[in-house]
Amino acid sequence: GREKAARDSGTEGHAALKQQVLQVDSVLNEMCHVIKICNKFGQFISQLAPGVAGLSEDLANSIHSLSGQYLVLEEFYLSTCIEKASSVTGVNPETHISTRIEDVFWVVQRCSQRAYSTCSLLAALPMGNLVSELLRTHVQEPLQGEAQALAARARN
Repeated sequence: GREKAARDSGTEGHAALKQQVLQVDSVLNEMCHVIKICNKFGQFISQLAPGVAGLSEDLANSIHSLSGQYLVLEEFYLSTCIEKASSVTGVNPETHISTRIEDVFWVVQRCSQRAYSTCSLLAALPMGNLVSELLRTHVQEPLQGEAQALAARARN
């Protein structure tokens, strides 16, 4: 009875997390679209009426704030997806490391392209740093550990 309840709650938790990740993905797409439109509008306003500094400053502050919120949410999405991709392939010993890397890089590419689509350095540059850090901690270091463990077993 307890094992089934634990398994069922784990399945429900997985389904809930998957639903949250899908919702976050949708929100991130919308946020990127809004950031892009605001950037283009800001460029239009600055060309049309360069003397309207107050409007441009307010818009720039809003874009900066939205970009910061976007990055926090994108970091959650990216790290959750990378951890999930690593855990799913890590559970099955028959799964090759290349499958894990493929899954992780698909997620990284999706998030990077989304950040670049904003046409905003406020979103794109920090995303590059975030991707680099997450790849180091969630891909490079675990793979190095696995390679060292395989090398040690081969020597013995």
